[in-house]
Amino acid sequence: MADDTPITTEVLKDLRTEAGKAYESVSQIGTLTADQSYRQALRDIVNKYSGASKDFPELGSKEVGKLARGLNKPTMSAEGVVEQIKNLREAGQSNLSMGAKAAEKLLGKAQLRASKVLEDLLERNIEPALGKNMLNNFREARTLIAKTYSVERALNPSTGNIVATELAKQAKKGSKLSGELRQIANFARAFPRL
Repeated sequence: MADDTPITTEVLKDLRTEAGKAYESVSQIGTLTADQSYRQALRDIVNKYSGASKDFPELGSKEVGKLARGLNKPTMSAEGVVEQIKNLREAGQSNLSMGAKAAEKLLGKAQLRASKVLEDLLERNIEPALGKNMLNNFREARTLIAKTYSVERALNPSTGNIVATELAKQAKKGSKLSGELRQIANFARAFPRL
């Protein structure tokens, strides 16, 4: 992206579409087998995002357990995994939108975490099937897509500016910002009134 390109939600979506082509390539791997890391990651999602619902069922999300059970398959096609990653990201972002109830926000966080768990499984299968170069391309695409979402959440759409304090809030909430985004977030935390 050129330095003078205005940042808009459309530009960010276009970047994600372009980066998403790496996903199309890896969708041809074939069948993936759920490994121990995958199954443990699904259990971790249930524990983290629905553990409190045992004691406080009215505040939790029963959908988190349903999500983990639905993803707990012994084998799955790479093509299906790629599509499910897209679906989970979209649903997760929607459930985290402003005005969402507590249970919806928990589900949204679980959905985004589940999309990462699927990406990790896919990544563990890329190098043996398609080689190290494709694995590096996939990792770069993942990073770029994550950055576009971080920028979009910090974007003031009326001005086209990135609100540095919003990036700082993301970092405080645990978003793993890198490179220039991390520098901006760190600066905003150090000098919040500038």
